[in-house]
Amino acid sequence: MNFMKNLFYIGIVGIVLFEIANVYFIMPMPGSQRIHSIDLAFYLYQLRWVFRGIFSGMIL
Repeated sequence: MNFMKNLFYIGIVGIVLFEIANVYFIMPMPGSQRIHSIDLAFYLYQLRWVFRGIFSGMIL
């Protein structure tokens, strides 16, 4: 039972961090323009449904 609770919380934290990173690397926010993150932002955008599916599966 404890394992399921841990998966739930990891899924919640994972999807929140993923969505924040997805926006942070694209939007002109302080610090995000100093690093060359366009390749990482494009990679995250391409695989967004894979990440969302994995984290949603962990939450369910």
